[in-house]
Order: sequence, then structure tokens, then C-alpha cells
Amino acid sequence: MERVQPATFLFATLSLAGLLSSCGQPPTAPTSSLPSTPFLAPQPSPPGPTLTGVVFQNTEEGKRPIPGARVFVVDLVDGPYGNYPWYEVASDINGRFKLVAFPHRALKITAYTGTGFGTWNQSGLFQVSAVHPTVDADTTVEIELVQRGVLPQAIESPALSGVVFESTAEGRRPAADMGVLYSSNSHDGADVYGRTDAEGRYRFYNIPVGAGYLLPACTKATMPPPNYHPITFAVDVRGDTVLEANCP
Repeated sequence: MERVQPATFLFATLSLAGLLSSCGQPPTAPTSSLPSTPFLAPQPSPPGPTLTGVVFQNTEEGKRPIPGARVFVVDLVDGPYGNYPWYEVASDINGRFKLVAFPHRALKITAYTGTGFGTWNQSGLFQVSAVHPTVDADTTVEIELVQRGVLPQAIESPALSGVVFESTAEGRRPAADMGVLYSSNSHDGADVYGRTDAEGRYRFYNIPVGAGYLLPACTKATMPPPNYHPITFAVDVRGDTVLEANCP
């Protein structure tokens, strides 16, 4: 997959997807065997609805915008490898971002600040409440990043929670401070991500109903170790759901 910059991502992504392949050359002029009628140039398609948003952290002083956050937008059902392109944009100095979205589709929007993605993010801020707007018209969303143990403003159901365990020389025990993410529809692209608390517990909110997987890092490393193989735990979310994960 190609990453594209905010100012040019739409055209570049459509080109990579082959959606503009038929627009490479202008139509040929009418020949003498054809009726002499004025040539009407093809009109550009109207742009799709606009998706705008803000990435923020809630503090005692109010909402603090997070500039430079990396915001990933993929189709909720097809994911990044289906019939729809995926986008990466950066939030501006006010934490805001904007793009032209695919109309009438539900999206999966995930934001990161600092270095690393998913279970490897080292910023200390996490997205624990999923954001899945359906863009039927111009749409605005808020993406809240929180510190570990801090509840987000949006704590809507369904919630997915549980305990991650790890195997040690002393036996099985809760895995504290371990990276963990959840991905709906069983494709790449985290809906939510965070770290377990001191008792190995995690909790995510506003999870879409349906199949997905939980992916704990199952390591305390800050980057994937050599020959690392992620372990996923399948789950079918039907309302508030509890899932325990046992790392080897």
C-alpha cells in the first residue's frame, strides 16, 4: 500500500487503485464519417462528502488538541485491501484533519501520536473508544486519546473487556502494562488500542457488532522482536463482551 500526503492523497490513491486509468488520454476528434456535432468535454464527477475531525486529549483545562497526529481512515467492512482506498492524514496545529470520504460507507478511523502503531505505540496516549461514522453527508468526528487508566468521554456500548495473561517461570499471571488492540471484521487496521493495567485488564468502547480479533503484544518489547509472530484471539461481539487472552 502507498501512503499519500494530505494535499494529494485522493488523486494519488485513486490512480494507484486504477480508478483513473481510463482518463489518461483525451478523446479523439470526430472523423469525417461521423456527424459534425460539437464535442462536449466530460464533466468532472462531483466530490464526495467531506469528513473533518479533531484529535484531542481531555485535560483539567479542557480539550487539548493534538497536532501532528497520524489519522488512518479505512472502510469498516472491506478494510485497507478491499474495493476502497485507505488514507493517512496528519492533524494540523489545531488537531484538525479533513479529507473527501467515500459516500454511504461506514469508516474505521484510528489516530496515533508519537512513535509506533497499535501495540507498539510509545506515546502514552491511546484510543480506547472506536470511531465509525457512516458518511452520508459532510461529517465531523472527534477522536479522543487518553492516558492508560483514564476513561474517555465516549463510553458507549458494546464494550469489549477482559484480562491478558502471560506465562512466566512462576506460572500464569496477569500481564501488566502490555500493548493490546482490537480489529473488527478480522482485517488489518486497529479500531482501538491501549495497554493493560496493573492487573492485566483492558477495556474498549463503542466496538462494532460482529466478528473481529483481539491482539495482545504478548511481549514487553517496545518493537517487534526478531521472528515475532502476532497471536490473535477471535471474538464475536454481540453486546458487551468479555474475552480473556492467554499469551504463551
